[in-house]
Amino acid sequence: RGRGILTASGLTRGTDMEALTIDREAVADKGVTILHVHGPLNPTTVPRFMEVLQEIFDANAFKLVLDLVDVDYISSAGISALISALTTAQENHGDVILIHSKPKVLEMMGLIDTFHFAADPAAATALF
Repeated sequence: RGRGILTASGLTRGTDMEALTIDREAVADKGVTILHVHGPLNPTTVPRFMEVLQEIFDANAFKLVLDLVDVDYISSAGISALISALTTAQENHGDVILIHSKPKVLEMMGLIDTFHFAADPAAATALF
């Protein structure tokens, strides 16, 4: 992962267990940005998540892979952020591919048909 790492941390809601970190990786030859997200996507952490997404969109990058394997909790605010990212990407001829270890959770929320999924970053990148 050593290329272009950005870490956003320190957003907590009481304990370090609830901190959000985001590692950014660029796959330049594909024009894809991979975000490895660690921690919860909840009302406390979503604003920072959205800031990172906005930085990427401001750089005219709209092909995103969101690696959510290490996301231990997604609130309705987190779901809204994911849908917002997808909408922005698609409006700009891009897409968002999710990597998630518990797709059943997203299926229960009715999102399984909304997003594209992949098993790992390499498989996700190949979809672009």
